[in-house]
Amino acid sequence: MLVLMSARRKGSPYPMGLLLGIAGVIDAGCAQFAPEETVITPSAVQFDTGFIRNPLSPVGIPIISQKDSGHEVARFAIDTGSQGTILSEEFAAQANCRPRCTLPYSVVDANGDRTESIGVVRIDKLRFEAAKGDVVFHEFDAIVARTPFFKSDIAGILGAPVFSQCAFSINFAEKTLLITSDELDQEIPHAVPIRVSRGLIYLPIELQGERHWALLDTGSNGFLEVPEETWTSLPSMEWLSEGRTYGSTFGQGFVSKFSQLDGSVFIAGQEIRDPFVTSNRKGEFIVGSGLLQNLVLSVDQRSQVARLVEARREAPSGTRED
Repeated sequence: MLVLMSARRKGSPYPMGLLLGIAGVIDAGCAQFAPEETVITPSAVQFDTGFIRNPLSPVGIPIISQKDSGHEVARFAIDTGSQGTILSEEFAAQANCRPRCTLPYSVVDANGDRTESIGVVRIDKLRFEAAKGDVVFHEFDAIVARTPFFKSDIAGILGAPVFSQCAFSINFAEKTLLITSDELDQEIPHAVPIRVSRGLIYLPIELQGERHWALLDTGSNGFLEVPEETWTSLPSMEWLSEGRTYGSTFGQGFVSKFSQLDGSVFIAGQEIRDPFVTSNRKGEFIVGSGLLQNLVLSVDQRSQVARLVEARREAPSGTRED
């Protein structure tokens, strides 16, 4: 979700900092955002990733580079909070993407506002080259839209459906992305069931003894978002009083509540103590990448399994730990 946020400390007139995120949910009709085929050569390929972040964010939004003979030609953000892939006008033109359908589409931002797309195009193949191997996504559709995010030298946003035929692991500590054709073993330690709904991925979380399903949004370097109606029941740290976040997505401003939880949230079995939390008007829980520092996130939409472990404990994807 394309979100720029700041918050104020108690007694301070200055913003604490900025958090960055992308945009999101797509009102879809005739487009097919899942690739018809994903070819991984060899069966597992590791990429070095960058992150779009500001100095005060613990991690950021993961970035994968498209290369040609080792030279970077375009950068894409990995946004599991998006129901589809979104391209800049420039990249869609350079890649000679074919017009797909004329049905109007909208991109819904973090504040619930809509931005009309420019069009829908078909990507014949999108190839990502690594030091040892490559991954090619064949035959899928993308939205072409205008967003300020593309002014950051970003060619496109890869939504969750792009990875529907493979498993992926993001190591937020070591800044790597592993894509594999092997299914994630449901019996390995720390594996948990997930839900995939309308192209989006939901993780199980536990907050104040209650279980919820939370949207996994790697396109936000925020922390934990909660529905506004649950805000008053959260135990908050005293150091932050009447905290607010001020942001914009697609140029539209918004304000939400901001605080630090006095307690823990459990995400896919991992305990995260005293996380920062913000409110949202969408009525859902959202896990941003800010909560995942020093962790390795693995997701397999085919078997609807995810795994979240500390980076130092990580074993190869799909294998058992001793």
